[in-house]
Amino acid sequence: METNIKYFIIIFSVTLMAVLGIASVSPALPGIAEHFNLADEDFGLIISVFAIPGILLTPVLGFLSDKFGRKIVIVPALLLFGVAGFMCSVAETFEMLLFFRFLQGVGAASLGALNVALIGDIFAGPDRPRIMGYNHSVLSIGTATFPIIGGILSGISYEYVFYMPLVAIPIAIYVLFFLDLDVKGKSHQTRLYFSSFLKLIKNRNLLTLLIVSISLFIILMGPFITYVPYVAKERFALEPTFIGIILASMSISTSLTAYFLGKFLKRFQHESLLKIGLLGYGLALGMIPLYNEWYMLFISTAIFGISHSFVLPNSQSMIIKFSDENNRALLMSFNRMLSQVGQALGPVLSGAVFVYFSDGIGVDGIYIVSVVFAVSILTIFSFFYNKPEELA
Repeated sequence: METNIKYFIIIFSVTLMAVLGIASVSPALPGIAEHFNLADEDFGLIISVFAIPGILLTPVLGFLSDKFGRKIVIVPALLLFGVAGFMCSVAETFEMLLFFRFLQGVGAASLGALNVALIGDIFAGPDRPRIMGYNHSVLSIGTATFPIIGGILSGISYEYVFYMPLVAIPIAIYVLFFLDLDVKGKSHQTRLYFSSFLKLIKNRNLLTLLIVSISLFIILMGPFITYVPYVAKERFALEPTFIGIILASMSISTSLTAYFLGKFLKRFQHESLLKIGLLGYGLALGMIPLYNEWYMLFISTAIFGISHSFVLPNSQSMIIKFSDENNRALLMSFNRMLSQVGQALGPVLSGAVFVYFSDGIGVDGIYIVSVVFAVSILTIFSFFYNKPEELA
């Protein structure tokens, strides 16, 4: 039990750092945009540039983690994340801020994959989706509290938001001394390693799940994380603290739902909950243009949060089923890479849609397009995913 507690601390701490870089910064986006005099469609770059390193580095770091062990990747990643994140607070130009955000993204690149890989290393059978649900609850607690803290800090000055990543440094020290699990793959002939992985991702079910993975982060990071703060500020004139509370309410509903995910899975199949979640994304976002009072945003954040708890941990549990100890970190890192693509594309695509509709319905166009996108992904999943005989 004591050993499990040690691993829980490591897994859950890494999970919290994996979401800190975006969740804490989102309420500060309007303030950062105002400080650097950015165009409305440009402040999404603060999110996108953070995600870009993961597109290139996450699979490489996953391979290194499979080959040499988790600790050798996680510890330097946490240290870089903390130091580069703090350096954002002293950036004098927007270009310098983006540079440090890029470096912080390098540090964050592996964290969101290796936390899940560690769950796969340590837990098996019915325990795995249960722990995945607990991990998502912890993630949701982070995405609930970090926006509130970030909103309060950015209400004083946006620079204070970038002090928060410093907490990654003591976590790195803890991992250095207490992660003693031997999780190196047993067979690491590099050519065989990658050829088996390429064969793996040709599986139609896995490919379909990976499409869902990239799509859910396009929806999350674009219409929700980047432009809900815009709607809150520009349409309802809310201060950063209240913007943080609105974003946090989504994570509270996610956390509560994810905690009971194991119970839901006793009554519903993985794919059924995933379909409900995709439909819920469209419903939550499609309602936003209809609101004429700021507190109505809580309706969408609650629906979005419940939907997210059905989509993200479910898709991760379904994806990890395709891996073994030799390629688990690489597969989850590849999945993480796709999520980083989604994180990078979401704000940019949403900004492009905003510009397209700027002479008409403006930001509401983002949410109309989001409904179409969510329904399209639901259709793709329903058509191409064939339920396996067994899915733990």
